[in-house]
Amino acid sequence: ILEAEAANIRGGRVESGQAGFSGTGYVKGAEAISWMLDIPKTGLYLLQYRYARNGGDNIELPLRLDGKDLGQLSFWYTGNEANWTVDQQLIRLSEGRHQLELGHLGTVWLDQLGWQPFALPE
Repeated sequence: ILEAEAANIRGGRVESGQAGFSGTGYVKGAEAISWMLDIPKTGLYLLQYRYARNGGDNIELPLRLDGKDLGQLSFWYTGNEANWTVDQQLIRLSEGRHQLELGHLGTVWLDQLGWQPFALPE
């Protein structure tokens, strides 16, 4: 699990005013946030992200790996900033060290990011 407040944050700030976050805070209003990932084996990974969001319709934010577009992550309205939720998405990652970046957080309050290898049941 990677805490958002421990990431490389561009244009945003770490806050701790809303209850229910993990670690020492959450990131609010960032232009971009990035983490370095050490991926042990090429394959599908389940990316999990914990956030709160106070704002109407769902939004999609750009996700990049080593500067290349990976698609988008969806963020839904959670009711208010104190209502944290976890969403997930499958992504393909190659073995090695990579920079994973999420852009334009806007109304998203990001708490943490995690990933684990994904395999279909046999």
